[in-house]
Amino acid sequence: MKYFEINYPYFAIIAANDEVECLEYYKKIIADDLDETEFHDSIESLERTTVINKLASTCGEDSHKVPIGIEEAKKQILESDRSNEPSILALDGSLV
Repeated sequence: MKYFEINYPYFAIIAANDEVECLEYYKKIIADDLDETEFHDSIESLERTTVINKLASTCGEDSHKVPIGIEEAKKQILESDRSNEPSILALDGSLV
């Protein structure tokens, strides 16, 4: 899997096989009225270690604003790799 950070119109970190799959998944799950030009301008490919560090500082849905930490971040990355399906690893807090 590859990892992508999107910042427009909503922040997300998505695991996908490629940028095309990432775009389709983002449109399906987050913003179906997406301006694709702006999407491509805001997408950034991330290295695995960068994703782990970013995820470690995010808060889980049920963690009461406590960061999930490195071990949980690694676990989420491994699960996304095993599934080989696109998945959202982090999402703009305004959408949760």
